[in-house]
Amino acid sequence: MSGIHEIYSPEGSLRDARVYDCHYCGLVQTKHRTTYDYVRTVSSDANWGNVRHAKPLRIDSQKQNILKHISLLKSNSAVLDIGSSRGHFYQLLRSQSDSSYYVGVEPDKRISNFDIRNGLLLEGKFHEIAGKLSGRKFDFVFMNHTLEHVDQPAYLLKKCRELMNKGSRVWIDVPNIDGIGDNSIVEEFFIDKHVSHFSKKTLDIFLQMFGFRKIEDYSDRFNLVVVCEIDLPAKKDIELVSVCFHDQIEKYRASLIANRDKLKEISRKIQELGNHVLLYGGGRILDSLIKYGNLDVTSIQVCDKYLNRYAHGLDYEIKNPDNIDWRTVENVVILARSSQEEITQSLLKRYNGEITYFNDLMQD
Repeated sequence: MSGIHEIYSPEGSLRDARVYDCHYCGLVQTKHRTTYDYVRTVSSDANWGNVRHAKPLRIDSQKQNILKHISLLKSNSAVLDIGSSRGHFYQLLRSQSDSSYYVGVEPDKRISNFDIRNGLLLEGKFHEIAGKLSGRKFDFVFMNHTLEHVDQPAYLLKKCRELMNKGSRVWIDVPNIDGIGDNSIVEEFFIDKHVSHFSKKTLDIFLQMFGFRKIEDYSDRFNLVVVCEIDLPAKKDIELVSVCFHDQIEKYRASLIANRDKLKEISRKIQELGNHVLLYGGGRILDSLIKYGNLDVTSIQVCDKYLNRYAHGLDYEIKNPDNIDWRTVENVVILARSSQEEITQSLLKRYNGEITYFNDLMQD
């Protein structure tokens, strides 16, 4: 076991999680010592989960890029959606193509209930139902924030290759572990729902191992987004070089503590903006301000394009941005990082007042 080193214990884990540098598979992975209980929470700690808004958020942010690849599909192409969730990708696919044959795979029976035409939905984890797909070949495989939930991503990529034709494409979108180096991070990156953590280097190694050639790269600091073809031979003997994350995670641990110490002062600044302030973003940054900064949101409006639909039972209301009376708002504080630009562009279509960014508050 000398090739596996424990390097971190996530804050607030409900599963007694431990993060390891694994020199056998080349990844940083999370192992859990207790079983998982289904809890829906928008926590800024490791117990965040089951709100299930990340997939539609990521699909919307990459919509034009996804449509570009869907448009290349021929009539009667076969499409595999691993981690189909509530069917957001299915709806996008059907907006462009009725003739493609769709297969969705979703382990959570609570949400896998959307109607499908010209295809089928398989309930269960991919490794449990992979045998039902034997003999099929797919022209496009879609994995949107799926691979990080898999404790054996090599198996999943191997099976994907077996299910694809030469020239078939696979879309992969996963959180980028390099995001832990962000100067304003206040949320626990290593959440209980994620077990495999990829950097650009480790994802590239896995892709090469199974002969996936990258043809598009839409990655940023927070998410790795690639489109690949399989026109290369699998490299079974490729060296799995683990990027040593020990020092990086130690810096992350220190930054998380230091940044959360700033939140009381930031909360004070937000409260001083008065009753006409609106918080845009109802997720983990807001939770960190409430939990670690003692922010009182009882008299502050909060809106979020996604969480107003999926996050319920909170101590505060998250409104739909479409239902805000923007004439009464004098200052908007955007509580986001990776989606900051997207929110700003949407906001400017309906609001021309003051905008304050959480990142700027953290740097003051």
